Amino acid sequence: KRDPSIDNSMLPKKHDELVGAKILEKLNEKFGSTTSAIPSIPEGSRPDSQTLLAALQQMVNLFVISGFAFEGKVVLKKESKGNNTGSGSEFEITLTAPANLWSGRALAAKKANPTNDFVLKTAKSMASRSGYKILSSSLTYTSSQEISTFTI
Repeated sequence: KRDPSIDNSMLPKKHDELVGAKILEKLNEKFGSTTSAIPSIPEGSRPDSQTLLAALQQMVNLFVISGFAFEGKVVLKKESKGNNTGSGSEFEITLTAPANLWSGRALAAKKANPTNDFVLKTAKSMASRSGYKILSSSLTYTSSQEISTFTI
């Protein structure tokens, strides 16, 4: 049964959080004791942007290894300025030929919410667990790519 404190307007955001957390949990469960493990970031530690970038890239690598996309890369589009944390940083995740490309484009065309942006949901979950608030995020599609951007 749904928590009565969550009204209908909060459902898409809550869905994103739950799905991202579950996928991150499964990736850590499956790969956590291997050399492919996502680098550990202590909960709430607010690491610098380069540390978070490395963890995000390995997370994307695991999506690729699992057959979700042909290729994936994470780029630090804007680095935080002088506060020695990642706060204010903007990350861009580009997936080439992701498994959800057709359905993602169809949902985007209908302006549906929630969407099936599984990598973005998982990345936001990782950043949140690391102690950051997600300030903004966006999702766009090309004919062969899913491009997710988020700012912490």
